[in-house]
Amino acid sequence: MQAYMSMSSRHYYSIQHLYGAGMLSRDANSIERTNAALPFSPEVNLTQTSLVIGSVISSCAFMEAFVNELFCDASDGQKAHTKGLTENHVKQLTISWQEIRKSRSGTLDKYVKASTLCDGTLDKSRNPYQDVCLLVGLRNAFVHFAPVTTLELTNMPGETVEPNSWEHLLKHKFAPNALAGPGNSYFPAHCLGGGCASWAVSSALNFVDYFCTNLGIKPWYDHIRPQVNEFL
Repeated sequence: MQAYMSMSSRHYYSIQHLYGAGMLSRDANSIERTNAALPFSPEVNLTQTSLVIGSVISSCAFMEAFVNELFCDASDGQKAHTKGLTENHVKQLTISWQEIRKSRSGTLDKYVKASTLCDGTLDKSRNPYQDVCLLVGLRNAFVHFAPVTTLELTNMPGETVEPNSWEHLLKHKFAPNALAGPGNSYFPAHCLGGGCASWAVSSALNFVDYFCTNLGIKPWYDHIRPQVNEFL
């Protein structure tokens, strides 16, 4: 008679998304500092822009994965990450998870739903919620991209420039890209720099921290927090 031993594993990719977003932000800022005083290089510009976009997308992926993991852990009876929640909270998350999967709810809608079910107080009228609304919108601008023609600034008399919505929304959030020329439009040239990448990671991290505090749960990415902070 043979004895068999079964083994199981469970992965939480919110951790990798957060770590990756931090690494991309670090590299984008490093390239900007190194090349700020050098002549414009298309290759450097392509590399830096790619890193910034990657950081924005990975920051949003971190938020999406984290809230999904919470719902799944509640639904699957995994108690390690639901400590701090009552049995009724876990039950409500379990019931709602099936509905959420069918409705394909947005990332922030899931956070609002989870907060409501667990008697949290998620304030949508202020930060950190407002910043992640902008972050998700910026991610969508990349993922669901459709090209448009932008008018670059010139010295031609009488020429008018349409206001850039991203400039209005983001210009005061972080420093502009030091590699962008003065004649380029704010988005994407001046927007997509190291400051944007750092803001993306910090905004996502601050929001999920805020969410966890409201629910009374411990973030399962705490062990990589020191490294992520170093990246920023």
